Amino acid sequence: MALYNTEKTIEALESSLSLDQPDDHLAQRTIQTKRKRNSLVPINQLPVELLISIFQTLLFWTHRYYRYESHLSELKAISSVSWWWNTIIMDAAVLWAVIESSTPTDLLPVILRRSKDCPLEITLQELNNRNRDHQLLLETAFSNINRWKKVSIDLKTAPENRRKRLEHPAPTIEALDLKIHEPWPGPQINLFQGHAPNLTTLQIQGLPVRWSSGIFHGLRKIVIRSILENGPTTTEILDAFRCSPLLQHLELSAVSMPSTPPPRPTSPVQLQHLKSLRLTMLPSSAIQDTLAQIRAPSLLELIVDPDPIDPNYHLTTYFNIAFRHFLPFISSCVKRARQVRLGVAPYNANLYVRTRPRSGKKYFRIHLDHTPIMAGLKMCDSLFLAHATPLPSISLMVDNVEDVPESEFLWMFDHEINDRVTEVDLRRMADSSFLSSLCTGRKVGGIWKWPFPRLRRLALPHALESEQAVSLIRQRYAPTSADFPKDLVPYSRDATFELVDRLKCLNVMGIALMPNHHSYLANIVGDDVLEISDWCPDYLGLDDEV
Repeated sequence: MALYNTEKTIEALESSLSLDQPDDHLAQRTIQTKRKRNSLVPINQLPVELLISIFQTLLFWTHRYYRYESHLSELKAISSVSWWWNTIIMDAAVLWAVIESSTPTDLLPVILRRSKDCPLEITLQELNNRNRDHQLLLETAFSNINRWKKVSIDLKTAPENRRKRLEHPAPTIEALDLKIHEPWPGPQINLFQGHAPNLTTLQIQGLPVRWSSGIFHGLRKIVIRSILENGPTTTEILDAFRCSPLLQHLELSAVSMPSTPPPRPTSPVQLQHLKSLRLTMLPSSAIQDTLAQIRAPSLLELIVDPDPIDPNYHLTTYFNIAFRHFLPFISSCVKRARQVRLGVAPYNANLYVRTRPRSGKKYFRIHLDHTPIMAGLKMCDSLFLAHATPLPSISLMVDNVEDVPESEFLWMFDHEINDRVTEVDLRRMADSSFLSSLCTGRKVGGIWKWPFPRLRRLALPHALESEQAVSLIRQRYAPTSADFPKDLVPYSRDATFELVDRLKCLNVMGIALMPNHHSYLANIVGDDVLEISDWCPDYLGLDDEV
């Protein structure tokens, strides 16, 4: 009722103001009455603290989905809605405590004044060292380190003055994401002098820090990357993990670690809340010693990629020590998997095993090394797949196997794997030996059987000759007397061939197919055989991140 009466009053005043010479007193009364009306709108009846929280949420999601909009421009847009909102925003320190790359430097004094002593949220990227304005933003950020709250700073280098300021206490910081693209090879710094009691997220790239520091107490997320020198020992890493029993995400990548004896046997590091564990580009011995001490019953993601390989590395020993306590997790991932991917790259003796979950996010990707490579693949089968019943479908990536004798692949055709391979990706092969094996039938019990009969997706190597590729594909999927070499399979009408699944996707990117080749393949893979990699968007995807 009060809002209705106010609207009537405004209408009366506005009608009075429609005269040729409006009265200043009436105009002032109209403004005051409109403000009174706005104050009666339900949202303006909310407590100021709740309105500020709503504004914060709006700013957060706007920035997340419309990154081109700056914080200040969005703040201005909200404040222009009404006099009351503008009054609230002007006095809300938390809404002004934001510094980002798009912040005008001439407004920095205003921002620091209006934010009062409120902790700062800072997002800066160093695009050009010669950009004076941007350097001023960085200088302002580092000179207020005692007010940091959530900070993401991307630097090209780490000048000495900024490294020294990072050794000042940061009592209010909650999350730090610091990237230095030219890693500093100097000694470890005592980050925040170990005084950051509210810190829960620590992400650092290119700057060695002291692992015995108090900053590692109570962390929920640790990401350390690209530490070229003065990296931690395995013992220091494990001690830091013990100080963060609530740790949920852990990633170490490309961190130099001194060669030290294995840590003394102690009680395992219990990380009951750990969901994600990533150890990549670390020495195999360090990975082995670290994983052997970690217990993570709630784990959902495990990614392991050692580099370099220790001279004493042995696949079975490495697996038994590093993954012994993770076998229940690995077995669970395989059983739940929609697909298991096996990758083989003989030129660097690299193997990898990776699961693709049916639902949720529980998987592993583990890189291994073994020479000879096919013996290593057999080990992977026994280590990862032996306990899976039934075995999920398998995607096989074979990269540059020209130096591997064709006979070393034959074991797969007599193994349970033979009926589970549904995808094959052939890469960097100048000859067609593997494809030839794939398209060659073997007579078993009076029936001509084909390798991988459930194969539905096939990617051919770029260097393969088109005539040869078409001939081999037809030999497997449309066998006629003209398609078989005379010395390979004597064709007769009485020959019985095992039925194979029809190809769903044939990737021939990089192979110059002639127009008649397309028609030859039409009855095998459909009317269209395209030469682009994204023909089947869900195909293989062996290089995508997880």
